[in-house]
This record gives sequence, structure tokens and C-alpha cells, in this order.
Amino acid sequence: QALTAIATTMEADAACIYAREGDTLALLAHHQLPDAAQRALHRLPGYWLDPAVPFTSADLPREARLPYPLRHAGFCACLAASVNLPQARQGVLQVFWQAPQRVAVEEIASFTLFAEQVGIVLENARLRTHLEQQAIQLERRRLARDLHDSVTQSLHSLCLYVSALRHRLQIGEPAKVEETLNHLDETTRQALKEMRLLLFEMRLEPHARSEER
Repeated sequence: QALTAIATTMEADAACIYAREGDTLALLAHHQLPDAAQRALHRLPGYWLDPAVPFTSADLPREARLPYPLRHAGFCACLAASVNLPQARQGVLQVFWQAPQRVAVEEIASFTLFAEQVGIVLENARLRTHLEQQAIQLERRRLARDLHDSVTQSLHSLCLYVSALRHRLQIGEPAKVEETLNHLDETTRQALKEMRLLLFEMRLEPHARSEER
């Protein structure tokens, strides 16, 4: 979505973002890169762009200092800037034009600001995903505690009642058998009720569960 907005604002034909992986740049995402360009630009040498200086070219095929894939990806003009990605990684944001394009200084400044904002957006997305994963882990632990505190203990009680029932049948205590059956029935119903409640909670969305409480 960010790449789409940037490409639209810059009136560019395509946009992409790279992350540095060792000595190379790996394509993370793109907007309207043709299939051939995706294959050509899938991975680039890692140090063709000075992180401190945005790069622009109105005639990519003639830029001998650029990596071969950039010069032969089917675009005529390009604008690129460094991006600070999550977890202290460096990246590159690029937009492309198929026709010759002269980029004004003001547009370069705006594009550099876009690159900074993309880094912030990606970091926020990473933090949100991390928090969601933590919430899932906490909910799993809570359900495990509930299972142990309620259903597991109820099942243990059932085992004890079954053992007591078997013993009283063996020694011939019909009065005690009826009492044990009543306890067994009551405990079974309670365990079933608690299990249904836990299953219901597991089907709820986290925010709905919080509102219910």
C-alpha cells in the first residue's frame, strides 16, 4: 500500500523496496513491476547506492556505473533513496519511469521523506506483529492454566469416583454405590460445562473476549 501511494504521488510507473542481505539487496515488495523486471531486479549488488545521497537518472541504459539489471530492466528513468528497515537493516526504495523523466530537487526531497516514512511504517508493522504474537502466547498460557485448574481436576475427580464405585461394588455396598453415582454424575456435568466454556472462549476473537469480561 505504501509503494502504491508513493508511485501514485511521484507519477511513476513502478516502485519497489529492497533489504540488504549480506553483500546484496533482495527485493521485498513491489508495485507494478512487470514479470521480466521482477526477474531482473530480484537481487542486486548491495553497494551501488550511497546511503547518504539519493540517486536519480533520466537515462538508465547509459548509466555504466549501475548494476546491469538496473540498466536493462525496461525502464528509462529511476529515483532511489536509502531506507532504514526494522531490526537495524538497511534498504533501498526505488521508483521507475518508462519514459524519460527529469526529477526536480523538490521531488527528490519529498521522495527522501517518503523513504524515511516507509521505514517507520515497516517498523510499526513489525512491532504490531510482535505484540500480537505475545498476546497469542499469553492467551494460550491462560487457557492452559484454566484447563489445569478446572477440567483436569474434574477429570481427576472422575477417576477417583470410578475407583470408589468399583471398590464399593466389589464389597457390596449398594447405598454407597448410589451416592458415588450421584457425585460422578454431578462432576461429569460440571466438567462438560467447563469444557464447553473454554471451547467457546477459544472461538471468540481476542477483543470480543475482552469486552465480554
